[in-house]
Amino acid sequence: MATTSHAEGAVPPVFDARRVVEAIGSTQERLRTAAVVKDALSREDAIEPEHGWPSTFPVSWLRERLTLSPTEERVLWVLIAHELCPVSRRWIRDLNTEQIADPTLDAIRRVVYGVAPTIDAWRELSAEGALRRRGLIARTDGAADAPEHRQTFRVASRVLALAHGDAGLDPELATFAAFDDSEVGLEQLEAAAEFVRSSPR
Repeated sequence: MATTSHAEGAVPPVFDARRVVEAIGSTQERLRTAAVVKDALSREDAIEPEHGWPSTFPVSWLRERLTLSPTEERVLWVLIAHELCPVSRRWIRDLNTEQIADPTLDAIRRVVYGVAPTIDAWRELSAEGALRRRGLIARTDGAADAPEHRQTFRVASRVLALAHGDAGLDPELATFAAFDDSEVGLEQLEAAAEFVRSSPR
């Protein structure tokens, strides 16, 4: 069985449910504003990401370790709010232009990036963007030929687990990997040279 090692000198993860509630609350308010304002929403009005998350907070690992952009992080919070907050779900349904329960790509784009088309929205919400390529969000519509604006999405279960403070190993990895708390330096690991060069020290 393979083992994964925690970083040398790493601080144990800290979970505070109040921080998640606050983040969902700010997301909910932005969803409400977007649903009411609709076409008047501009790129400058688009919601900002949360600031001040401690580096030990599990859900913050996504931003730090995967180097997500602020808007990519906000996409995740919109989808987390959809899962955990009934009020947010209602606002998202109001933003959807179709009779669809899950958030559409169009609704996500307008809330996070604003009404005006932007290259960031096009790239980050595409199949080649980090969110979909790394499995952080997934389509739920199941229609390969669906127009872009009608595609629907959900947040990955692993991301939702981090939002709940679960810092354990992904269940999909648990059958062949385990955490190893022994201190192992990067120079002791066997890895492809290009991975070592791109890894943060």
